[in-house]
Amino acid sequence: MQFEKRHKKTMANEEYDVFISYSRKDYVDENDKVIPGNVVSKIKDCLSAAGISYWFDEEGIYYGDTFTEKIPANIEKSKVFLFLASVNSNQSKWTSKEIGCAENMEKRIIPVRIDKSPYNKSVMFRIADLDYVKYYSNPDKGLDDIVDAVKKALKDIEDEERRIKEEEERKKERNKGDVKKNKKDVRKKSADIKQNRKRQ
Repeated sequence: MQFEKRHKKTMANEEYDVFISYSRKDYVDENDKVIPGNVVSKIKDCLSAAGISYWFDEEGIYYGDTFTEKIPANIEKSKVFLFLASVNSNQSKWTSKEIGCAENMEKRIIPVRIDKSPYNKSVMFRIADLDYVKYYSNPDKGLDDIVDAVKKALKDIEDEERRIKEEEERKKERNKGDVKKNKKDVRKKSADIKQNRKRQ
């Protein structure tokens, strides 16, 4: 119930905790049918169970204007970028484009290694130095680690947003103080001028 309420609120605001970047080959078969027990579904389910909202391209919209507009828009609306690294996604030019977009938008990127395949060169250049979740060695622990990593990233982002907001508030207060001081100085100067005129 808690997730359902949050999910409805998220959809209304068009914002998400997580953008899931993955290869459709890890999710559907050649007939476009969802593969039973696939890793992508398991990760989606564990995020949902933890109350974490997400967006991912379920329909496979990698063509024309739909891709160039919808994918970047939803990356921008998401706080965390979750890259599911596999032999398929590491060969995909689309996931590489998504990572580049997330990097350009300064999103928090969390790689999840769902198999032992190495990153392709364009992906490696962008995320080689990032800590990753090693799902393939222990899937059950991997799911817990994904949730923990996302929650930590969300908390870090929230803390940073709060820090920036508090700093902006302090700046406003300082500016208000400066304005009041300036007004007081003006009134004092005006009073001094009037007093001097009376003495003359």
